Amino acid sequence: MVGNGPPAVNPLVFDSATHTYRLGGVHVPSVTQILERLGFYDATWYTEHSRLRGVLVHRAIELRIAGDLPEDHGVTEAEPYLNAWERFCQESIFTPICSELRLASPCHRYAGTIDVLGVFHRHGRGVPALLDLKTGQRQHWWPIQLAGYQILALENGMGARHRYNLQLSGDGSYSLWEAAAPNDRNVFLAALLCWKYLESKT
Repeated sequence: MVGNGPPAVNPLVFDSATHTYRLGGVHVPSVTQILERLGFYDATWYTEHSRLRGVLVHRAIELRIAGDLPEDHGVTEAEPYLNAWERFCQESIFTPICSELRLASPCHRYAGTIDVLGVFHRHGRGVPALLDLKTGQRQHWWPIQLAGYQILALENGMGARHRYNLQLSGDGSYSLWEAAAPNDRNVFLAALLCWKYLESKT
């Protein structure tokens, strides 16, 4: 399964031009928008080049997972990051199941796009996991972002009980960090509550 996966009970619509989500016709915030507004990170520090690089790398990996990226794909800037991804899958014995999965939470009223859901093969068994792909420097808010995505996955019946940040580098290397702090979920939900409060005052 690649892409948006099974249809949601409450139809989710994503507008790529404005990067906004609507759930049942009503605007809902994204995981990233929630954290940005609450000051977890400042998007103005990101350059246009780094943004476009991230988009290119994510797209190349999405196509590779789907089996739609030819060997002579021509995405030269993404090549070392794609090599890092493939090296990670091989060395970590990881099988991706779906990518760029847009999900919403009818319960908490927010949405987001999960980079990769897959399985680590360890000791003869499969361990479901959620991966968030990064091409920049490690940041303190990554685990909180992952917690927001994990809530979406679990609420939609996807058993990703482990969450990881996978940092891909331009030299073809990678770093993997598991986000396992139990309080990350509470921090994210508190941020969502604050976002809703601020919205109600505008």
